[in-house]
Amino acid sequence: MKKSGLGLEYQNQMTGKPASDVVVNIRSMVWPGSHTFYKDGTQFRVYFGDGLKYEPQAYYPSFNHVIAPDVEDPDLIYEYKSAEKKPQDDQNADGGQNPDQDNDD
Repeated sequence: MKKSGLGLEYQNQMTGKPASDVVVNIRSMVWPGSHTFYKDGTQFRVYFGDGLKYEPQAYYPSFNHVIAPDVEDPDLIYEYKSAEKKPQDDQNADGGQNPDQDNDD
């Protein structure tokens, strides 16, 4: 059981009756996850659990099978493409004259 709040009392504006800011939380020891909350004469229940009763010994499933090891990564293969050389612009190709040749004109 757990109490939370400051314990301050005030008058409820809707009903005019005295009220408190204290909330009481009652937790079940048989059904873990079951909670009952109580405040000013109203209670509600919530369940956050897996549907199993409390057992003094914890339940751990056993693994009787062998777990396969991880597969090794294959060797990495890097593929490089050689950069093709661009043909050099030949100045003779555009009709220019080669300076080594003599012109007889």
